[in-house]
Amino acid sequence: MKFFLDTASLVEIKKWQDYGLVQGATTNPTLLSKENNAPIDQLIKIASIIDGPVSAQVTYNTPEKMIIQGKALSRLSDNIVVKVPATKEGFLAARQFVRENINCNITLNFDPVQAIPFCLLPTSYVSLILGREEDFGLRNLNRVQQLREILNELKSSTKLLAASIRNPHHLIAAILGKADVITVPPSTWENIFQNPQTLIGEKDFFDAWKTLPESLREKYENLK
Repeated sequence: MKFFLDTASLVEIKKWQDYGLVQGATTNPTLLSKENNAPIDQLIKIASIIDGPVSAQVTYNTPEKMIIQGKALSRLSDNIVVKVPATKEGFLAARQFVRENINCNITLNFDPVQAIPFCLLPTSYVSLILGREEDFGLRNLNRVQQLREILNELKSSTKLLAASIRNPHHLIAAILGKADVITVPPSTWENIFQNPQTLIGEKDFFDAWKTLPESLREKYENLK
């Protein structure tokens, strides 16, 4: 199981690399639009500092244009993975990429059944979206396990990528569902490291500790 970072920010990538949480990256047009840089230049920089796959999404919705753009994106760096949507048009583009041995990642899968045609090709990855679905009042965290079982039944080499990990519950579901890859935005890792109960407990310990006179704490605090 690998952890990718869902961002196009070089600052965030470098920060979370120190925690061992960047074995790849996933970008999309929204993330790239936030970086105030030419998207191609940003992708090349991201690919150069990550020793792992970097997903770059097409920005067209016809197969012909997806294929042209996707091929060009794949030539930017050996670790670029072309990202296309789970649509009929996306399928036609993905089929061509598979024929030409171009790695691709199928995004915007909200139901495991959407991934089936792509797993039969098979593509390199299918991304199952978790958090975004909850924006519309839907919640079913068993979908990761369902897609895992589908992949196993089909004997597909496609890797299951769990995406839109917005909270710890999504992360747990992705791990227990045996995703091959989990792509996590920096904001979610920040929240995990900032559990309120942990911070309250830490403060309680410090407050209790400081009830001791400094002279009694000094030897403990200055151990070397």
